[in-house]
Amino acid sequence: MFDLDSVLEGRTTIEDLRISPEALARQAEIARAAHRPQLAENFLRAAELVAVPENEILKIYNALRPGRAMPERLLALADRLETEYAATRCAALVREAAEL
Repeated sequence: MFDLDSVLEGRTTIEDLRISPEALARQAEIARAAHRPQLAENFLRAAELVAVPENEILKIYNALRPGRAMPERLLALADRLETEYAATRCAALVREAAEL
């Protein structure tokens, strides 16, 4: 837990500020209840990405940019998301991009 004093004294780290997969899943529930299914899916994909290292996320982001990666590369990234990080929703999105 942190408070203003811990922030001002430098005792708060980035780990203290990270959102949890559970909090993102709860946000998805709220979005779904508000009839915002696409937003709910975004929150659920974000919950999966909490476990993925930042450098991996950047690789995937760069590969998804237009003209940056062949479908085979995107499919390999999707497989890695699914097998190493159990990020099935994110993997499905990357596979969809590979089909375009």
